[in-house]
Amino acid sequence: MSLRVEVDWDRPTSIGESEHWLSVALSGLPSPDAPMSFAVLVDTSTSMLGDRLAQARAAVAAICGGCRPNDRLAVFSFASDVRQVVVASGGDDVAAALGALQAGGKTRLDLALDAADTWLDGRAGTRRLLLLTDGDPTTAEGRRVEVAPFVERARRFGAMGVRTTVIGLGSVESYDSGFLRSFADAGGGPSFVGVPPEELVERTLSALRAGTEESSEVELRLVSNELALLEAWRVVPRVQPLSAGAEGTSLSASERGVVLLRLRLVSELASRLGSRPVGELQVQASGGQSATIPLHLRIVSPSSPDRNVLNADVDRLRVRVELARTAQLRAASDDSDDQLRLTRRLADLVGQVHDPRATARISTELHRLTSGGQLDRGERERAVEELRGGLADG
Repeated sequence: MSLRVEVDWDRPTSIGESEHWLSVALSGLPSPDAPMSFAVLVDTSTSMLGDRLAQARAAVAAICGGCRPNDRLAVFSFASDVRQVVVASGGDDVAAALGALQAGGKTRLDLALDAADTWLDGRAGTRRLLLLTDGDPTTAEGRRVEVAPFVERARRFGAMGVRTTVIGLGSVESYDSGFLRSFADAGGGPSFVGVPPEELVERTLSALRAGTEESSEVELRLVSNELALLEAWRVVPRVQPLSAGAEGTSLSASERGVVLLRLRLVSELASRLGSRPVGELQVQASGGQSATIPLHLRIVSPSSPDRNVLNADVDRLRVRVELARTAQLRAASDDSDDQLRLTRRLADLVGQVHDPRATARISTELHRLTSGGQLDRGERERAVEELRGGLADG
C-alpha cells in the first residue's frame, strides 16, 4: 500500500507575519503484520487495595483476550519491588495469575520501567507499554519523586517505537493526573484519566484495537532553512501533543490521520511576493514507504484581500488543538475564577467546530459555573478526555 501525504497551510503570509499552522494528512499506511509485544505494568501499592486492583485485573484480562494468537504479553506488578506475574501468548487465559495479585507497598515506577525496558528490548514487531496506576511514583521510603525524568523516559520509549498507554485508576483527587497524561503523551499513546470504572474495559480494548489495526510508525522531518518547528499535534484520530526531536525538526507519529505543525518563518521571505519554496517535509513509514513533499508558501502584500483568508479545514484543526489545550489548563486549576474564564474560552471555541456533544457539555458546565456552582476535578478531567477524543470523530 502506498503512502499518501497532503499538506495545507492555514493562510498566505505578508510582511510582518511569521507564524503558520501546517496540516499534514497521512493515509494509505499499512497495518503492521508483525506480532505485537505488550509490557503491562500493574500498580499493586497499598492504595490499590479493593476496587482499584479489581479494575486493573479486568482491564488486563480484556487486553489478553483481545490479542492476536501470535502476540506476546508480559504482566509485571510493582510496589516496593517489581515481579513478573505472567508471560502469555495472545488470547491465553491469565485470570489465575492476575487473581494472585495482592496490594501492599510503595510505588516504584522506576523499577517497573526497568523491567519493561529489559523485556521489550530486542523484541521484533510492534511494541507497546501499558501502565495501570492510581498514584504518583515514590522512593523506597514512600516519598514522592520528581516526575520529569519519568516523562523523559516515556519520550525515549516513544523514540524507540514503543507507544505508551496510561490508565489512571480511582479518584483523580488522589494522584497527579497531569503527570499521567504527560507520561502518555510523551510516549505517543492515549491516557484514560478519570474514566468511570464501568467504561474502563471498553476504553482499554479500544486503545488496543487502535494500536493493532490502524497503526504505523511514521517519522516526519522538516528540512528547511526558512522555518522552525514550534510545536506539533496529532489531531486525527485524537488530539494529542507530539514530541519534537532535540533539534526541533523531527517527530514521530504512530497513527494514520492528520498532524498539525506550528511553524515560524526565520527569514525575510515576505520581501518578495508570490509562491516561494520554504523547505521540504520528509516522511518515512515503518513499512518502508517514504515521501518527500516540497513546501511552498504564498507571499501576499499587506493590502491584499487574500491576507485574511483562512483555510477553513486547517483552522478547524487548530481550534481543536486550542480546545484540548484549554481544557487541560482548566483541569489543572482549582481556582474558581480561572475555571470560569477558561470555560468561557471553551464555549467560544466549541462554537467554531460545530460539535453538538461538546457544545452541550460546555454549555452545561458554563451555566453551572455562572450560577455559583463548581466542577470537581473528575469532571474537568473527563472533559479533557472527551475533547481530545470525541472531536476527532467529526
